[in-house]
Amino acid sequence: MVVLRVVPRVNVVVSLGVILLAASLSFPCGAAEELTVKLPEWVNSLEVGGMLKMSAVTSSQSAGANALADELLIASHVPRDDSEGEANQLRMTARETRFWLKGHDDTTRFHIELDFSGYTPGSLEVANGSAGLRLRHAYTETETQYGRFLFGQTWSTLQNTQASMHKTLYGELPGELVKRIVQARWTAGFNLASVLGYVYVGLESPAFTAQQLNGTLLQPDDDRVPDLALRAELNPVWGNISLAAVVRQLRCDMPGECEDQLNARGLIVSGAWRISTADELHIQYARGDGLGRYMGGNLYPEAVMHDDASLTLVDSEHAALSYQHRWTPSLHTAVIYNFSEAQGLDAVIGFNGQGVQTELKSLSANIMWWPQRRWRLSAEWLLADSDWTDGKTGGLERWVFSSRYDF
Repeated sequence: MVVLRVVPRVNVVVSLGVILLAASLSFPCGAAEELTVKLPEWVNSLEVGGMLKMSAVTSSQSAGANALADELLIASHVPRDDSEGEANQLRMTARETRFWLKGHDDTTRFHIELDFSGYTPGSLEVANGSAGLRLRHAYTETETQYGRFLFGQTWSTLQNTQASMHKTLYGELPGELVKRIVQARWTAGFNLASVLGYVYVGLESPAFTAQQLNGTLLQPDDDRVPDLALRAELNPVWGNISLAAVVRQLRCDMPGECEDQLNARGLIVSGAWRISTADELHIQYARGDGLGRYMGGNLYPEAVMHDDASLTLVDSEHAALSYQHRWTPSLHTAVIYNFSEAQGLDAVIGFNGQGVQTELKSLSANIMWWPQRRWRLSAEWLLADSDWTDGKTGGLERWVFSSRYDF
């Protein structure tokens, strides 16, 4: 028997993860042992949790041998109609499985979260289906009389998590903003006509992608100034509305290839509308030059790299709409539409003269059912269509069946 004892003076929430860890320890048969969890006196609360998720993904056309895009949706990897990928590809994955540790003291909360979507060289499916660890969140946020101060990696300051798409598939849709990034952020609350709101100011780790005329994507890594991210939101009784802006410096110092510096900017409007107790609408819209990595999983590069070593910005527009209906507390359905378009890529010849993708639309629908409180089963269908600068098109149809258990 294993006894889990917690040191006094701290309030610890022990979830299934800790219990399983204790139960897995090996002790002599019949012996009563005590497992002591010692925590610093300054910790007021500590929680451990996560989720176990398995997905079966079928795609109308494969993105290539051992391609990660066959497991998760990578908008920039939607196959061209004239490509020769395997038809009706099946992949099964548990990479989304994750666990987290979070807690707080009197003024500061902390959060560490990992999943198994890290890069694993080659294909290990035949051997043992391995997947690599990846850091999702790692930050502290401290409450002071001057506002809240956050340091570490978490959702971008630009992202309105209340307006997230009601999706169950793994990956990022072409019109949505989903981005975790290292940052320093200040948050302050305000009250406007009895409506609670917040202002966010973030300095985010800089990085950008430039595309050469032959289609090659490069990350110059010559940044000197962080991205400045600003956002304000209001939370009326009917939902949420948010306005965000980003200002970036794109700098490239690669002698003979790229020697230029540009300023880029973008605006993002998003919100959630609770139409009724059973219906909810989420909206995201973004427009700007150099939005790049923030939208659609880096669907488009921030800039084009020309033969004279100069850069030109890529202007892009993105929209996402998600409507969910809750038939019962344990049965939900959703319909999601996404659109994205880029301008400024016409000069890119691309690999084998194919050009590059400049427009992508997707339509998806899903059903989610909770047979038990912590266990969810879901099915989602997605159809995506793309346009390329050489006049050709691309497309993808995908079905995703998932089982998710939260602990």
